[in-house]
Formats: sequence, structure tokens, C-alpha cells
Amino acid sequence: MSTVLPPPGAPDDSPFRRVDEERVIVDADETLGHFAEWLEVTPQRLRNLNKLKPRRQIQAGQKLRLDFSKVSPEEFQQRRL
Repeated sequence: MSTVLPPPGAPDDSPFRRVDEERVIVDADETLGHFAEWLEVTPQRLRNLNKLKPRRQIQAGQKLRLDFSKVSPEEFQQRRL
């Protein structure tokens, strides 16, 4: 498992860091569109992975499953920061 930095402004012990190789905890002001852009996938792909209903917004603190098929976890985190 790789070590990845927490998002900006998150202290070292913040829960807003990588949970495992497939999931993150959503930080304030992050949207499904942000994650899709950083991962180079469609928002619909992330909706399907997370079984989210259309137009349902993600919330800070929510665990979100990600698709690293086009971008590595390290590249994703660089873009996220």
C-alpha cells in the first residue's frame, strides 16, 4: 500500500486522507466532479461505483470509492492537492 499525503489544510492525523487503495474520505468543498476530473473518468462512473442516485451530492466525511484505471493513486493525490 502506498503512502499518500492528506488533502490541503488537513492535519497529519486528519481522517481526510487515503483510506485504502480504492477509497478516500471526502473533504469539504470536494465534489463528485472534482474526483472524476482528477481520475479522468466520468462522474457517472463514480456514481455507479458508489451506488449513488442521480443528483445526490457527496458530503464531507463520506467514504468514496474511486476508479484508478486511468490515473495512479499518487497522480490522483498530486492533482487533489
